[in-house]
Amino acid sequence: MEFLRYRAQRSAEEQLDAEVESLNRLLEDQAYQLSLMPEAIVSQAQRNGQVDEIVGAQGRFAYVPTNPVPVNGTVGAMAWLSRLQTRHKESLVFHRLGQIGAIEVYEAMSLIRRQWFVFFTDPRYAGASDRAPEGLNLMEPGRPFHGVGSLMRDFPHEFADIVQAYSEEFRLATLAPNKVLNQLSDAVVERPLAQQLKLEWVAHAVRSGSTVSECEPALV
Repeated sequence: MEFLRYRAQRSAEEQLDAEVESLNRLLEDQAYQLSLMPEAIVSQAQRNGQVDEIVGAQGRFAYVPTNPVPVNGTVGAMAWLSRLQTRHKESLVFHRLGQIGAIEVYEAMSLIRRQWFVFFTDPRYAGASDRAPEGLNLMEPGRPFHGVGSLMRDFPHEFADIVQAYSEEFRLATLAPNKVLNQLSDAVVERPLAQQLKLEWVAHAVRSGSTVSECEPALV
């Protein structure tokens, strides 16, 4: 009987160790984050390497599609976005709006002061930028994901439902949705007019299948 209890305890400990290792890999291992993308993007990313800003990019870093954040795939973008913090030390919650050509577009909001943002990322790099956008700070890597790599029709209130549909690995890596939703309470989240205009611009660019070179600069 004692032997069986020991085996059960060892099995539980081994399972916990495996979950912690998997969690750390997803949050911090940039090569693993990139490996979750299609092979064509992985190959291009390995050629591009890791940079803080793309050579020849134009416009405000992260805020316009002509100067996207170089990141290692969609998961790398989620990890980078989860490191962002406002000057008031608020984290952001985010979701993915879609793509303009190869450029991925995310909407984000700070939970207390309700600052709104639209960010552009380029997933074709081997590692994520260590640069923060103007007006924001970048915390240390390894933070839980504060958002999702898909569209929330009712952002951010669908956070819990989308996370629930994730694989166990991603659920473990994602900030508990209740921590996000509790800060929102039952309040109606209203976007300011400027944010609505940005989203209309993004939606048109995504629907039309535009490339970045065909787009006018995003409203910032």
